[in-house]
This record gives sequence, structure tokens and C-alpha cells, in this order.
Amino acid sequence: VVKVKVANGGDNPYYGQLVLSEQNKNLGVKSLNIPPDSSVELEYQLDNDLDSRVIRYLILSIGGDDFDYDNTEYILFRAGNKYKILLVNGEPSSIENKSEVYYLKKALSIYFGDSAQIVTVLEDILPENCELYDIIVFANVSKIDSGNRDILREYINSGGRVLFALGNRINLEEYNKGGIIPAQIKGLNTPDKPENIVISDNTYFSDIPGLSQSLKGVKLKSYYDIIPDHNARVILMSSSERPILLTEKIGQGMVGVLTTSIDMDMNDWPLRKNFIPFVAKVFRSMIEGINSRITIYATPEQEILVPVSSCKNEKIVLKGAKTIERDILCQNSDLHNTVAKFVAPSDTGFYLASLQGLELVIAINADKTESLLKNIEISELKKVPSGEQGRFIRLSKFSSSEDRAYLLELLLILSALVLMLEMVVMNKK
Repeated sequence: VVKVKVANGGDNPYYGQLVLSEQNKNLGVKSLNIPPDSSVELEYQLDNDLDSRVIRYLILSIGGDDFDYDNTEYILFRAGNKYKILLVNGEPSSIENKSEVYYLKKALSIYFGDSAQIVTVLEDILPENCELYDIIVFANVSKIDSGNRDILREYINSGGRVLFALGNRINLEEYNKGGIIPAQIKGLNTPDKPENIVISDNTYFSDIPGLSQSLKGVKLKSYYDIIPDHNARVILMSSSERPILLTEKIGQGMVGVLTTSIDMDMNDWPLRKNFIPFVAKVFRSMIEGINSRITIYATPEQEILVPVSSCKNEKIVLKGAKTIERDILCQNSDLHNTVAKFVAPSDTGFYLASLQGLELVIAINADKTESLLKNIEISELKKVPSGEQGRFIRLSKFSSSEDRAYLLELLLILSALVLMLEMVVMNKK
């Protein structure tokens, strides 16, 4: 079910219809009768076979009266089904906050809310039906026996996502001979004084403003020295330029490796305000799949900025109802980031483009300062955020207003503060 809320911001009653469609398929028509300064909620029943794991292209159109502005809204979304995340706890404890997955589970619960089912098991009872889970996390698990390696290998190759968070209990020999970790683990590194974390791939965290600066406050007490596979993507490094987070596409799936612990044994990251946005980004990226995709909302002829690792002054091809070309202008936004700048199409609608391995999905909407559609809300869907604005939205109900993006950032910070206070109280006990 898709729920849509429409508000009448005019001075007169509104009579007409709201049409929901996808490409050339009509998904439903609802009649509208809205008094001035009021709103109505409508429900559309979608087909049961609607694929909830890919971006969908919805079109909402209001009809019935003559409009002197565009009355169509183009929306990119994911269906709001529950995700399933399996945490394999390598170091359980009778003291709750001493458990290896305690901080991770807190962060996931704050971020996903009721849109994710989080299951925790001990390291010796990994289920055979791994395909039931969207992501599996191994947190300080000592070893993975040959039987489980075969299960995991099949799960990953068929599209599964696995994150290994290393800890002080892991058996290096077992991990190195498994053929699942996209790196060779050399040994534990404990520097004389704590190191910081730096971003080595700017495109990965481009939608979390200020993260690069805030990571400088994280204290890495120890981490594993590793040699990444040549196909691995190193995303975070220590201040001494050793890998801290890397990912690699394997088969149809993905494997991630965090070379320090996900609890506080080897760092103080879980008590930092950037821990929740970091967890949110890693899990969102793994859930979205192995494609590098940036979704952009823009108005006609708007200037669009896309973070890239490198840039060339060339042309970008935008494919929609018609194919157009735009010149790319490269510029440095700061010392750590390069952006490719181009002008959005003049016609509204959906456009696809490719830029240095990034898949761009662009929705062009008219600037409806007078439109009834400016107050449309959709619930039971996850609306993909604006890549151009550099914000990430994950709310159970949202509006077309960009104010919600700022609200989410504030909520993440407040949630982190609450988590820190809770940790302090528990440690005193």
C-alpha cells in the first residue's frame, strides 16, 4: 500500500483527480475534494509483484482544473519492507554493554527503527539459510570453519552482503586461508599513541557533510595491518595510511572489512557522534547493492554537482524521454573533494547517466511555488534522497520539503548524544 497526503494551499476548494503511474502503467486514480487550507490522505494498492529492492519511478499528476504551472511530480523510491540483518556475536557478555555487538545494534536500531529486523546469534550457530538475510555481520568471530565458509561463499556469490568487523579474538591463520576476506591479514598493529581515521575515498561519504573533519577525533588504539586485494576499494585509512575500511564486489555480492573492532576494545568510535552516520552509510550502501549510484533531484536548468574521485572536462550524456549532452566543468570544492558540475535538462522527467563508474539517476521537477503538489507526503516508502543536496533521508514518513533532511541530521546527532550518556551511566554502574 502506498499512502499519499495532498494539501490544498489555495483559497478555494479543489476538485479533481490524483493519478499515480509508473512509466506507461497506470497504478491508480483517486478523486480529490479538498477544502481550502486542509489536506486528504489517499491509499493506492500496488501489485504484489512490485520489486521492492530496486529504485522505482513514480509519477504523481493532479488533474481536474486548469493549471498555469506543471502539475506533475517525479519521485524515486524504494518500497518500505523490512530489512533483515544478522549479527554474529563473537564476544557475548552477561554485561550488556560489554557485548561485541552492543554499540552496533544500538546504532542500527536508532537508524533503521522498525524498518529492519535485527537478529543476533553466537558464532558457532551460523544458520544455513543465509539467503534470508540482507546483510550478515561477523563481529570479532574467532574463526569460520570450512562448512560455514562454503555456505558464505555461495551466499556472497549469489548476491549476499557480509561485513567482517575484526577484533582481538580472530584467528589469523583461519581468516587468511578462508578465501572470503578480500585481503591478507598480517597482524595486529598497536601504535605508541592512538591514531585518527581519514577518508581515502571521498565519493563514498559524499552525502555526510563534515564527516572528514569529525573523524579526526576518533582514537584508534589498535587495528590489523592488511594487504587488500587489487580489486578492493579502500574507503577509510588510519592517519598512518593503513586500511581501516574496505569493500570488494565478489560474484553478485559484496564483502566489507573493518580492520578495527566495532566495539570499544580497539577504539573509542562508538562514543563519537559520527558513529551512527557511519554505520548508517555502510549498511545503506551494502543494502542498496553493488552498484555505485547517486540519486539527484533538480529543477530544469539547475546546476548539478557530483562528487568524484577525479574529473575531466568532457561531456555527459543524459538519457530520458530524449537524449541530451551537457558539458562537464571540474572544480575543487575543498582540499579533499573534486566535483563534476553540469546543467540539468530543461524538460521535466527521469534521466539516467553514467559518470566515472557512477550511475546517476536524476528526477527533474518543475519549480512549483504555487502547486498543490508542494505538500505531497508519501508514507510506507523510502524516498531516495537528493544527491545534489548531499543529504540522506531515512524516515518512515516524508515530505517533498528538504527541511526533513536537516531534521534527520539533527536527530542523528541527538541520538548519538543520548547513546553516549547511556554508555556513561552504564559504565558507572
